[in-house]
Amino acid sequence: MVQLNFQYPANLLWFLPLAAVITSLYLLRMRRIDMRVPATFLWPSQTEEIRANSLFQKLRFSWLMVLQLLAALALCVAFAKPQMRQAGLLGETTVIVLDTSASMKSTDVSPSRFGQALDLVKQAIATGGANDRVALIEAGAIPKVAFSLSNDPSKQRDALAKIRPSDTEGNMGEALRLASALVSSLESARILVLSDGCFKKVENFSPGKASVVYKSIGSRQENVGFTALGASKTNRGNEVYVGLKNYGLNQAQVGVDVFADGKIVFTTKQTMQSQKSGGFSCLAPAGAKLLEARITTKDLLESDNYSVTSLDPNASLSVLMVSNGNPFLERALLLDSRVQLDRAEALTVEEKSAKESKYDLVIFDGVAAEPVASRAVLSFGKVSPVNGVESLGSMSRPEVTTSVEHPLLRGVDFRSVYIENGQRMKPIGGTKTLVESSAGPILVLDDGDQKRITCAFEPLNSDFPLQVSFPIFISNTLDYLSSGSVEGDKVVSTGVPFSIRASKEVVLGTPDGGSISVPSNGTNAVIREADSVGKYKLTVGDKTSNLFAAMRSTTESDIAVRPDLVVGGGKVKALQTPFRLQEYWRWVVVLCLMILAGEWWLFARKS
Repeated sequence: MVQLNFQYPANLLWFLPLAAVITSLYLLRMRRIDMRVPATFLWPSQTEEIRANSLFQKLRFSWLMVLQLLAALALCVAFAKPQMRQAGLLGETTVIVLDTSASMKSTDVSPSRFGQALDLVKQAIATGGANDRVALIEAGAIPKVAFSLSNDPSKQRDALAKIRPSDTEGNMGEALRLASALVSSLESARILVLSDGCFKKVENFSPGKASVVYKSIGSRQENVGFTALGASKTNRGNEVYVGLKNYGLNQAQVGVDVFADGKIVFTTKQTMQSQKSGGFSCLAPAGAKLLEARITTKDLLESDNYSVTSLDPNASLSVLMVSNGNPFLERALLLDSRVQLDRAEALTVEEKSAKESKYDLVIFDGVAAEPVASRAVLSFGKVSPVNGVESLGSMSRPEVTTSVEHPLLRGVDFRSVYIENGQRMKPIGGTKTLVESSAGPILVLDDGDQKRITCAFEPLNSDFPLQVSFPIFISNTLDYLSSGSVEGDKVVSTGVPFSIRASKEVVLGTPDGGSISVPSNGTNAVIREADSVGKYKLTVGDKTSNLFAAMRSTTESDIAVRPDLVVGGGKVKALQTPFRLQEYWRWVVVLCLMILAGEWWLFARKS
């Protein structure tokens, strides 16, 4: 449907004073020069005007006046910026944000939600105007620009052919902020979101001068996914617990198979009520190392029908980070596929009094360490006898002088670290110094029953987090806690980057039979390509290990289409038929010029 509106409708009111001025000029009587003539019968048509020697005359019809009024009206219409509302995805400048997360693989529409969204993008590019500039951003786990603003349909179609959906949780917030950076300063630009809305609400986002348009994709929500998979040792063996949830609107019969080290150990069929969680437990062999579970009943989303967990105690590390906030430390921890991270600003009462901690490692970052029952403690900054050291006051800008050879320092160079300030400390008991500075020990280790590693400064009071050595040091710490075990099968969440020890290039064999080469920095390689559910092969030199990836996201499993988006504190309603506003003020200016040309021709002809 075509609909006309105006961007600045108040400018139409300027026609009233302009029309009054033009009309008044035709009411004014022309000033004439007095001339004596012998008789008036030679000018009969002028007799009436001579008698009516007043300021105003009777308004008479004039084509000149009509054309001038039309020209004034066209000028006011041009200033009001007329826009035609037309069905269409694109505007003159459009950034398309295409959701490539797991929920878009749902098959409630043909061929899938992602397939339908991709068809809309292709159609938009094919029907766009010659002056329409389009950019496309993939909103996956790591958003990226598929193609920048351009009006080259050939290159845009080539880029579209390479886009694939993933089994990951999308980062729509970062994708929208990236889109805003491209067009927020442009008038009449738009950010078009093609998605099912299955993502967390977006904070800290402003579109600037651009507008946000949301085209929802999808219709139904019948899906069942895993919510938990784990095991605990009992007298009868490993007791496995499996959690499920029915995200659909109807009751579902769900078949589940459980595998231990690749062999099926249990099969069941569960009745799941609408929008309810449930589960079951079973037994696995005592010596099992890897548990897998598969939903055998077909539903609308395959990505969450597989789950996996490792029973190797060194394959998973539970870490508590007690800190007021350190994104560098948090990122370095999450790069390790073994880490399950919890965050807190202070140690909980339960953890203080627990005889057996649920954490393998507790990290105190800029917070005074307290007695805990974890396997290891890593402290940055504030030191106390709990760390196996005695505090001697503060130090300023110490310079590292010596360091010993130790697994914690493999690939780590403290000599290049600039330290603004820290704590002077003296090792007590069995604590030994690993790194020495001009002001005393910088890094010490108590290698007793509870491993205690103490760094004399906070990372944020130095440039340590900005150096390559920082994530290597954190990885060394986790390896040391795991008794140096860096080989064997690994279990990760899809789309979450992680690092592995590798001095040379890593070859990642994907579940579909392909392979990806991942470069090494000489010590570690960061894997970002595990974005599909299934079994991978990691090859480093002549050593090969297995990598298992599963999607763990209730946001993606809940595939109900959202009717509106919560972005930047506001709501964007889904449009069934997005429209574009085509501006026509330039054509109105041309019409105005044509009318003035006609007025000039008529005036010249009369003259």
